[in-house]
Amino acid sequence: MISRDNLLTLWSVNKSTAFAAAQTIYSASSIPLVTRDRLSNLLLRLATRSCIPQDLESAAAECTAKVAEHLFMLPPSPFAESDIAAAFSVQEWFPGEIWCTSVIAGYSALQRGDWVIPLSVAQKRSILTTLSGSIRMLSPLELRLFWHTLNTEDPNKSSNLADGVRALLWGHKVDHLIAGLQSCTSTHVMQNLLLALEQLADPRALPLLHQLEQVLAVDNWPLARLVGRAINVIYQQNPGIVRSDLLLPSRAPTGDTLLVRTANRGTAQIHEANPPAPISHNDATQELLPKPNTNKL
Repeated sequence: MISRDNLLTLWSVNKSTAFAAAQTIYSASSIPLVTRDRLSNLLLRLATRSCIPQDLESAAAECTAKVAEHLFMLPPSPFAESDIAAAFSVQEWFPGEIWCTSVIAGYSALQRGDWVIPLSVAQKRSILTTLSGSIRMLSPLELRLFWHTLNTEDPNKSSNLADGVRALLWGHKVDHLIAGLQSCTSTHVMQNLLLALEQLADPRALPLLHQLEQVLAVDNWPLARLVGRAINVIYQQNPGIVRSDLLLPSRAPTGDTLLVRTANRGTAQIHEANPPAPISHNDATQELLPKPNTNKL
C-alpha cells in the first residue's frame, strides 16, 4: 500500500521528488523498469500539480485511471499489453468509480481497432484479461456509467461493451448483473443479461425476475417469456427452493372472496338457489363404512 507521505510528494514542486513518488506507485516486481519509467512520466504529465488536493487517495485514483485510459489513445507499442497491465495493476490500491471510464475506453478501443499498429491475437487476449480483472474489481454501484453507456441505442457502443458483460458472467458477478438488469431498458441488452443470469442460475436474481415477469407480460411478452425461462432454470438448478409464485394469488383476497370459482355462471346460480345440505360427521362416517351384504346364501 502506498503511504500518505508518498502520495503527498507526488504533488511536489521538485520534479525529481515527484518522479520518485510516481515510480513508487508502479514499483511492483512484475513491472519492468522501462515500463515503470514510462508510466511515471505519463502520470506526472496527466496529474494536475497546481495545488495539493485535499483527498489524496481520490486524486491518486483519478490520476492513475487517467494513465490507463490514455494508453488506449496512443499508438500501441510492441509491449502495449504489458503497459496496460501495469497501469491497471494499481487499481487495488486506489479503487474508485473513475476506473469504469478506463474500462469503457479499453473495450471501445479493442472493438474499433483504429490503432496505427494492429495488435496481435495474443496481445488482444492479454488486454481483454486485464480489462476483465478490472471490471470485476468494481462494485455494482461503480458500474453505473458502464450500464448507462451499454444502454444507449447506438449498436456500435453496445457491441463494444459486450466483452464486459461476458467478463462479469465468467466471474460469477451476480450482483453486478442484477444491477445492470435494473438499470438497462434496451431489449437487446436485457436479453443478454437474462441469458447470463440463466446460465449462473443464482437464486438471488429471483425477486427481480418475478417482478420483471409481471411488468413485461403487458408490454413485451417475448422478453417476459425469456424471463420466465430464466426463472424455470433457476428453480430446476436449485431444487431446495420451494416455488411459491404458483401458490400465491397476485393480490390478497378481501372479504369473502372465493379463490376457486365455479365453472360458469349458470352453475353458480343453481348452487345459490339450491345450496347443498351440510353433511354431519356421523353421516360422513356412515358413507365411508362398507355396507353389509344382505344377500343370503
